[in-house]
Amino acid sequence: MRPLSSALLLFTLFASSARADQESVRRRPPHYLGKPPAAGAAVARGPVLTGRSFMEPGPARALIEKLDAARPAFEAALDSLVAPVPAGLDGAAFADGAPAVYAGSPTGFYAPQPMGGDGDDPARDAVLIRTGDPSSAWRSRIRAAADSARASHVLIVALELSDYPLRQKNWKGGKAVDLAAGHTLPVPWLTSLDQPVEVVQWTGALYRADGRFVRGGAEAFAALRTPFMESAAGLRRTMSADVLAEALGATRDDLPGAPAAWRVALANLVAELTGRPRLAGGAVQGDG
Repeated sequence: MRPLSSALLLFTLFASSARADQESVRRRPPHYLGKPPAAGAAVARGPVLTGRSFMEPGPARALIEKLDAARPAFEAALDSLVAPVPAGLDGAAFADGAPAVYAGSPTGFYAPQPMGGDGDDPARDAVLIRTGDPSSAWRSRIRAAADSARASHVLIVALELSDYPLRQKNWKGGKAVDLAAGHTLPVPWLTSLDQPVEVVQWTGALYRADGRFVRGGAEAFAALRTPFMESAAGLRRTMSADVLAEALGATRDDLPGAPAAWRVALANLVAELTGRPRLAGGAVQGDG
């Protein structure tokens, strides 16, 4: 049994109070919908949400332990980018009733259902971005927290698993997965185009203090590729603690200083959601 995706989990738990009201398809990154706020908007953020798509018992326990060990680094990096909401709004309280954010293949394993149609859907080679409305209880809690922080907007950030489509990049049969703007990962040419690849990504959404959606999207930074022979046999490799550790340890060697890939993705997610410039190179805030 595969782990429930965070997006599917949230849509299941909060179906009575959240509806998907924002949706867009992006065939090439950046993978976002909505418009950023006006310059100078006061933004506060909740705790980093992790582990919601790594919830299968047994072997997944090692994944949760890996995420728990990395959480202080995630929080410190995000602290350098945007102020946290006041203490007291812990992860459970912040996640309870929070809107779901989905970014990935419309036909992938993690896609909330119903979504995407059958295999002939022309959007199957694209990344679909979808968000839902927050619950009324979440709106009330966040409004109070935003007022206390004197913030006009609240930012949701989560580490997720999802599925991204592959594309053929040249006439020689080379293939690649577009993780984010300026970040494309080549894959072996024998890899099947029919099966999406599992990615590790940051998802996020920006809401006004009154709960109205502003902007949402994702920045992927690692992909788990299934070799062609396994893919042809209908098999698919899934996330493990070792693979997650490799993803979190990956660096962007194309950028000065070779910063951690997850830090670059996180910084660009915050930039895209809050209307700041994306990283064009140089050091990443909080990377030490």
